[in-house]
Amino acid sequence: MDKLIYVHINIFLYCFILCCMANLSPLWLTVITSFLAFFITSLGGAVVFFFKNINKTLMQLILSFSAGIMIASSFFSLILEAIEQSTTYGQNPGIIATLGIFAGIIFIIIMEIAIEKWLNKKQKKLDDESTKKRKPIMSTFAISLHNIPEGLCIGVAFAGARMAGTHEAIIGAILLAVGIGLQNFPEGTSVSLPLYNAGFSKSKSFIFAMLSGIVEPFFAVMGYFFTDIIASLLPFCLTFAAGTMIAVSCIELLPESLSGNKNVATFGLGLGFCVMMLMDLLL
Repeated sequence: MDKLIYVHINIFLYCFILCCMANLSPLWLTVITSFLAFFITSLGGAVVFFFKNINKTLMQLILSFSAGIMIASSFFSLILEAIEQSTTYGQNPGIIATLGIFAGIIFIIIMEIAIEKWLNKKQKKLDDESTKKRKPIMSTFAISLHNIPEGLCIGVAFAGARMAGTHEAIIGAILLAVGIGLQNFPEGTSVSLPLYNAGFSKSKSFIFAMLSGIVEPFFAVMGYFFTDIIASLLPFCLTFAAGTMIAVSCIELLPESLSGNKNVATFGLGLGFCVMMLMDLLL
């Protein structure tokens, strides 16, 4: 129980640190928040040193809460900002928002299909070879691929905040990074625990979990500079990022959170959405 409290304290400290960084430059915020998201992945992987398994109800709550934050931040921090920015560039906000959101959703769907086909193909070979350890390694690689659009989303959000030039936009981008960071915790756990149960040492399981999140800072910085170079694409990039976050929530987070007690998942989703909405409106 004490170890579980320690994990919760670290997550809340992470959120507090993010909210204290609003006066830093957007580029530095991109770097810092993406590395903190990577740190949360590592923190989730470190669970293997304390537990062989993690409470399913707690995992449901974390996943659904993260989904609520990400869905709310997609609307309040990205889509609304994109609509406002599109009018600045003389673009049709309805068309831009619709195209961007669907492009982001389709991108995630294509990535999911490609990863699933690749995993199924490899797992058939592994079953024939009676190999147990390589399956969780492939899952680790799949999670690393999932972190790519999340990193891009952080970079795009802070590039948009810089161009908006408002304190509210910076806070919104920070809160979006909070949502992404929180959902990285169960991702790290979902890497390290299966590896450990497959026969890897605790240290190797932790290292694999840590490596699964290292792509996030790199793609966050890349997303920031790409959006910064082509300013007129900012509204589309913001809604594209929103689409990816909505898709990740619906494909990855919500189904897993609903696998057990649906009341817990529903409560977590509503709590995450309302917390994000209130923070965005009040800050």
